[in-house]
Amino acid sequence: MSESPQSIIDLFPHPTIEKSTEEPNYYSIKPVEKKLIRNVASIPTELGGGNHGFLGLVVTPQKHVNITGNVFTPHLNPGTFPTFPQNPTQPIIAQISATHKEALRVWRKQQTVIKCIKNQLTNAFEDKYFDEINDLCVGFNNVTMQDMLAYLYDRFGKISSLELEEGEKTFSEPFDATAPFGSFVKKIEETMDLAEAGGCPCTQEQLVSKSFNCILKAQTLPNTAIREWKRAAQTDKTWTNFKNHFAREVKEYQQDQGITASNSSYNVANAANQSLLQAQNDFKEITNSMIDDIRKEFYGALNSNNTNDQQCHLTYQQAQQAHLSQSNNDILTMIRELKEEIKDLKANRTRNYSQNTTPTYRSSPPNNILKFKYCWTHGCNRTHSSQHCRMPANNHKKDATIENMQGGCQFNIGHFLQAKEKSST
Repeated sequence: MSESPQSIIDLFPHPTIEKSTEEPNYYSIKPVEKKLIRNVASIPTELGGGNHGFLGLVVTPQKHVNITGNVFTPHLNPGTFPTFPQNPTQPIIAQISATHKEALRVWRKQQTVIKCIKNQLTNAFEDKYFDEINDLCVGFNNVTMQDMLAYLYDRFGKISSLELEEGEKTFSEPFDATAPFGSFVKKIEETMDLAEAGGCPCTQEQLVSKSFNCILKAQTLPNTAIREWKRAAQTDKTWTNFKNHFAREVKEYQQDQGITASNSSYNVANAANQSLLQAQNDFKEITNSMIDDIRKEFYGALNSNNTNDQQCHLTYQQAQQAHLSQSNNDILTMIRELKEEIKDLKANRTRNYSQNTTPTYRSSPPNNILKFKYCWTHGCNRTHSSQHCRMPANNHKKDATIENMQGGCQFNIGHFLQAKEKSST
């Protein structure tokens, strides 16, 4: 008995994919492709090595080899009826019939999986974006899933040469042995996806070679780990084996160096990035509040004094522009300082773990951290205090300080207090 479409969909980690009403682009097609990949990979089959489901129905043959180290050959239609030799015996008839029945079952299962994921893909975007490959008689039966995805990327997901150059910079960045190895792998694989969409796919040998060069440049892992990989047979230097080998070596290195999740440069930088995101959100909220206040003030004056409409609207725009300009300057200053701080944290962590010695820490925090001021509206910053805030939010407290925040903004507080505590010890 063959599987029903619903029984297949029930096994999908993403049984439904949200429909987009906008024209597809690389950054909207890629998330859909990833969900389709997870879905087909969840359906068991012995094809392609047997560990990645029907992955080969979605990704290209080269990418399947990069991911699994195996070639994916889909099931072929065995035909409606089995083929028997001349004058077959009863046991031979039974054997051939059973083999044909099983071949027909797995082929029908494969066709059901294909039908389900094709429906998911075509339902993820509006019909008009598929008209070019949607045959009036047979629909999408004459195109494979790889063809459909290739069509979407070719028509709507073009990657500019500038984006390709930016992606290629991933291979020139130093490998951070203190960060989770999975973060490094994710960046590499995202870069490969970008290159493939840009018409410059990498072979498995190129992928492994470029990634290995990143690790060599860092000069942080023990020489034994490097030598072991160099001595491996060329046939064993697959992307899967590369990930397994260096994931193990990085883990051992981090254990030897006493690196934990809390003190790795990856997490320190991630915390700083979260602070940067919070600053940007605060900026948006404060700016919107400021615009509302300006609008109320000037249009209130318009209603009470019967001021000329055009003149008042011009005055309002000028005032709004002035406030936005000052607000933008302040937030850009904060963003630049945070980026410098992230860079400093990464550089310091790399120096600490660049040798096979016990990690060292600075005895005191950077001076620029201790120079932060506190503002009730904006939190810790290096431009102004609560008393001198030029863009106060509603109910702003001018006398709020780091010691008595009075319920004010918490931006960068944890970082500031931690640094202050270290400086006093």
